[in-house]
Amino acid sequence: MKILLLTHGRTGSSSFQQAISDVLNLENITEPFNKHLWDGEYKNRKLNFDGTVLDNTILKTICGQNDIWITKNVHRYDKVLLLARDNIRDTFISLENAREFGYINEYTPTQKPSPNVMQNVVHSYSILFNFYRTLPCNLIWYDDIFNEYNLSKKTIQSLGLDINDEQFDKIWDKYLNPSHRLRKENSEGNKEYSWISENHPPLKQNIKRNELI
Repeated sequence: MKILLLTHGRTGSSSFQQAISDVLNLENITEPFNKHLWDGEYKNRKLNFDGTVLDNTILKTICGQNDIWITKNVHRYDKVLLLARDNIRDTFISLENAREFGYINEYTPTQKPSPNVMQNVVHSYSILFNFYRTLPCNLIWYDDIFNEYNLSKKTIQSLGLDINDEQFDKIWDKYLNPSHRLRKENSEGNKEYSWISENHPPLKQNIKRNELI
């Protein structure tokens, strides 16, 4: 089987790719067009990709890195999967903090998303959903696979990959269970990310009932 996984950043795509690879015994090809990755974190690895679409592989790529190659070769894949994060605000937060703390490290979010990060994310979303509009594919939402067991199982098994109950349980325990998330909340949650300052209205939870009447 040949699977193409298209995504934007910070969707849990590495965990998802590894999960599918494990249960279907497919070789991972990870972001082959990401020069920053292969010149940096992966510089001591050998890239297992020469532009050829090979059998028994799952190739993951971030939208915007080489969309021309995708357009030319997408028809060679047996299955095209699109993975998107439901909450774009959480995507902003995740990307900004990944740049500060590392892309594979646990973190408590402290960094407020910058305009450049927000523009980058919006651009990636735009490309991804344009592919969704034009390609035969399955769209997968982050919260449908990384949040609750039954919904995750139903979603994964709807993809036509012949993943049975035992195989799903394996990938749920090892990859998809929300306990594996890198983001660890502080005791005050996400208040610092509502962009509310002294010159703006107070947080909803701090408004007294009589102020709403």
